[in-house]
Amino acid sequence: MSNTMFLGPWIRRFLLEHLVGERNLSRNTQRSYRDTLALLIPFVSGKLHKRIDHLTITDVGSEHVRAFLADLEETRGCSVSTRNQRLAAIHALAGFVGLHSPEHIVWCAELRWRIIAGSPTLDSGAQPLLPSGKSAQPRVSRQIYSGAAACVSPAQTRLSRKLRITG
Repeated sequence: MSNTMFLGPWIRRFLLEHLVGERNLSRNTQRSYRDTLALLIPFVSGKLHKRIDHLTITDVGSEHVRAFLADLEETRGCSVSTRNQRLAAIHALAGFVGLHSPEHIVWCAELRWRIIAGSPTLDSGAQPLLPSGKSAQPRVSRQIYSGAAACVSPAQTRLSRKLRITG
């Protein structure tokens, strides 16, 4: 299995290169993201009965992340704002992996979409409901149509248009 499949190297790069070097996030934010992953990884490992060093990127699926977020609220007694902060850290990791690894773009889009919508597929036509009972914002519904592009920033889109990459 290639090194890009394992979760460990991605988390290391995310914490050391992306959060510090590229995003220059505050020390408290870096610690919060680190703590999120320190809770998520053993949770997923326990659910899959796999050793932590054998976890792959695709092992961290939307169903496990949703179960992790529910566990935060129920078992650990975390508030909704804490849960959402943990979700933001997971979305940031997914975006980082999707940006640097084209073979994981679909995983990134599915993880980011399915957690928000709780939807079984990306192609679902149903509009997801948020905890407030309101339907999701148009930004979320655009992710349905953009599929894998949900992980790509506007700057990356402009760059790819300039490069005119053909296959």
